[in-house]
Amino acid sequence: MSSPARNPGREKTAPPSAERADARAAPDGERERDVLCSNLSDMQLEVALYIESLSAELRTMARESELESLAYFLEMARIEASIQVERRALLIGG
Repeated sequence: MSSPARNPGREKTAPPSAERADARAAPDGERERDVLCSNLSDMQLEVALYIESLSAELRTMARESELESLAYFLEMARIEASIQVERRALLIGG
């Protein structure tokens, strides 16, 4: 049986350098999925970092205004964002 013909005009984006060795051995669909997942993880990390920082600032404002319940929930949001940062960093870092 012959392998399916490749589309020579189709451009592909190169995977990040750390993934190139694995990507060469993977079929095209898996390679594209890996690149998309990597980009999604990068975006999720950036968003989680932003939410962590912003919720910390808002928590400080709430405490200074003696809005204790709001400060508490903002701290919970900051903690959750921090957990997500750690998870995303582990996924990206390997």
